[in-house]
Amino acid sequence: MFYYLNKKGCSICHPGNIRLFCESKFCMANDEMLIVLIVDDSELVMEKMICMLKELSNIKIVFQASSYAEAIIIIEEAEPDIVLMDIFLGNKVGMDLLKFLQAKYPSIEIGIISNHAGPHYRDICKKLGAHHFFDKSNDFELIPKMIGNRRSIEKNN
Repeated sequence: MFYYLNKKGCSICHPGNIRLFCESKFCMANDEMLIVLIVDDSELVMEKMICMLKELSNIKIVFQASSYAEAIIIIEEAEPDIVLMDIFLGNKVGMDLLKFLQAKYPSIEIGIISNHAGPHYRDICKKLGAHHFFDKSNDFELIPKMIGNRRSIEKNN
């Protein structure tokens, strides 16, 4: 079963209740399943990502954040296995979040999802520690494939 959390709470257990991490028996299903955070300021992108990720059997929970500040709170609370993020997030650039992740949470797998997919941005993101780079216009369908083929990360690695 698939659950996602956003500012309104767990999609199943706590709709309308703002909670960062749901500890109910429904959401604590399988500790070997992945926790994913999507960071994008576009509601349309968020909805599309949720629809695609619902089809995967190895995801436990998907968190949503639309800003750098929201992402930091969720990362520190939930320590996701994978962060999928845009490189432009309103008043902060995703590169700042990428630097933060590499400095404090190097075991988190990072995928950049951007319309700015030229070699310049790809190179910068790779140098800053991004594991994957997806062009929103051309590579969107590759994201579930990358996650679906991935085995869980041990939190202690």
